Amino acid sequence: MSYRESDIMFENPTHWVLRTETAFEVYQIGITHSTRRAIYGKGLANALTRAIADAERRHADATRAQAVDADNRAPTYDARRTR
Repeated sequence: MSYRESDIMFENPTHWVLRTETAFEVYQIGITHSTRRAIYGKGLANALTRAIADAERRHADATRAQAVDADNRAPTYDARRTR
């Protein structure tokens, strides 16, 4: 896939929106590459607005999931507290 930086319509820490000829695509940022998660055809009313809202919702979900994972971690062992 080839695109220009000007084709990136929106970006947050976990997702971004790409403008193509026919649609707006939502991508999830990964360590080595991004994965497409949604497509909003340009024929759809407010397609860009919907794609941005989807990217923001996915970011909020990912952030919330990370916070839950951090809260549910097993307590670490501290040898100094065993007495």
